[in-house]
Amino acid sequence: MNNTVTIILLVTLSFSSTIGQHASAMFAMSSGNEEESSEGSLTWHHQFMDCQEAFELGETNNGIYTLRDPDTSMEFDVYCEFDSEHGWTVIQRRLDGSVDFNEHWDNYVAGFGNLSGEYWLGLEYIHYLTATNRQLSIYLEDHVGEVRHANYSTFYISNSSTNYDLIV
Repeated sequence: MNNTVTIILLVTLSFSSTIGQHASAMFAMSSGNEEESSEGSLTWHHQFMDCQEAFELGETNNGIYTLRDPDTSMEFDVYCEFDSEHGWTVIQRRLDGSVDFNEHWDNYVAGFGNLSGEYWLGLEYIHYLTATNRQLSIYLEDHVGEVRHANYSTFYISNSSTNYDLIV
């Protein structure tokens, strides 16, 4: 009997509709995100602050995206899931038990696993992502397909000086 449980933790920005209305104009005006390919055509490399911004700029395909903090130039990859209203940043995914989550503290800070499969994003990255107003959605599915949801309107991970306290 398979006793695996699917866990997906999703986080999104509580956003203003004004941002969404101006998103396409901001995207069209952005520069410095292109590279010339070997064939001479331009290839765009989109970098977003979070998956919600990617959604607001027209992204709708679930997958791996590069996030970039404009203040620090920190870049990291995340898995984004999109629905009809939000771009969700998946901070943890457990699918089949292929990744051992019995890890040392340092690995929980830095993150581990593979974004294409099972992983933990990392406390330092989650701290960055939750520095602004966020909500948390927890989606659980067990081995027989029973699903549970939990939603929290406030979600924040503090910094390393407080050992990444969780505030919900």
